[in-house]
Amino acid sequence: MGAYLPGDPVDNDHLEQRLGVLNGGSERLRARMLEANGIVTRHYALDERGNTTMLNEELAARAIRAAVQQRGLSLEDVGMLAVGTTQADLPVPGFASMVHGLVGGGPKEILTAGGVCCSGISALKAAEDAVRLDRHRVAVAAGSELVSRALRATRLETATRGDRRSAFG
Repeated sequence: MGAYLPGDPVDNDHLEQRLGVLNGGSERLRARMLEANGIVTRHYALDERGNTTMLNEELAARAIRAAVQQRGLSLEDVGMLAVGTTQADLPVPGFASMVHGLVGGGPKEILTAGGVCCSGISALKAAEDAVRLDRHRVAVAAGSELVSRALRATRLETATRGDRRSAFG
């Protein structure tokens, strides 16, 4: 198992400093939403100015490297790389191709899985099948999402068209 979270954790008191304020914000609604969801800190691939700091493929590659290293393997040991995401950084080539380009490790079977919430599980199932069916000795599956760039208040302001909605929850 490997994981990667970008940037330092941002607590609820500093969300608006990182993401901005949506439509002037409603402190009461914001507090109610944050209390209801129970999330205490979040990680964003955004700097203090709202600029994206990493690509989705970079997030996946870092998690994959961590998983392979934790098992005491090298990327050359991996025969299959299955990666799922809702939205890749580019429409083509496939997300797994982009991730493979970053992690390296020589030739290997790759698979890009899509499908919003099920994309990571689909990648995991494909990797499991590859090992279980003895097509590969080692397979790696990853699920990666980069929602940060869509959460900036300036982007949400346009999407809500003046409705008084909170960006945070």
